[in-house]
Amino acid sequence: MKNSKGILTGFVATLWMFTGMTSNAAVQTFEVVADTYGRKSESGENCGTLTRLDVRGTGSEEERTSYLKFDVFCLSGNVDSATLRVRSSTADGDVTAHEVADSSWSETNLTWNNLPDLGSALDTVSGSMASWYEWDVTSAITADGTYTFGLPSAR
Repeated sequence: MKNSKGILTGFVATLWMFTGMTSNAAVQTFEVVADTYGRKSESGENCGTLTRLDVRGTGSEEERTSYLKFDVFCLSGNVDSATLRVRSSTADGDVTAHEVADSSWSETNLTWNNLPDLGSALDTVSGSMASWYEWDVTSAITADGTYTFGLPSAR
């Protein structure tokens, strides 16, 4: 029997940016423009049309990696803080957010067989209930552009 521990099933994702932490501070919110996941057990399956993401937390037997893409634009100054926020309907375990250099993927073509490589680990959160989860991704955001974050299964 498979362990059903999961985090981030059913979600809403946003990217919060804080720039110019002075008297002219600005807060910008960016909505996800593409999201999908790949699962090793069905390596050729595309999950981009599903209405949820599915990341498995600590202790899961099945490997999955979710990808979230954001278009960041009109930054006004240096990025002082960037937070990836994901609303989960279930949660259990640790999930690490990684930067992903390749943002050329689309929801309809990504499978386990062609997942972009995960880059540096940015932050890890632990979940034990449905809630908002936040990762510090400040080091990944440097200017206007398209950014992808990967959320792999914890092994």
